[in-house]
Amino acid sequence: MSYAPRLAEMLVAKAEVSQLAGALDEAEDSLRQALRFYDDRQMVLLAERTRALLAGLAAQRHTSS
Repeated sequence: MSYAPRLAEMLVAKAEVSQLAGALDEAEDSLRQALRFYDDRQMVLLAERTRALLAGLAAQRHTSS
């Protein structure tokens, strides 16, 4: 059994924790890694959700600057 999908889920969770802690660069990095995984495996719904999280992160950066 492949642990890759669980790793991608963990990256998304890590990104959410990093975002709450104000570590936006780290959050973005984790989300981009997860997105690459989802895109590579054509997991469309999870990729879309991850893109939405990235967009929310960008909005947070915009409002905090």
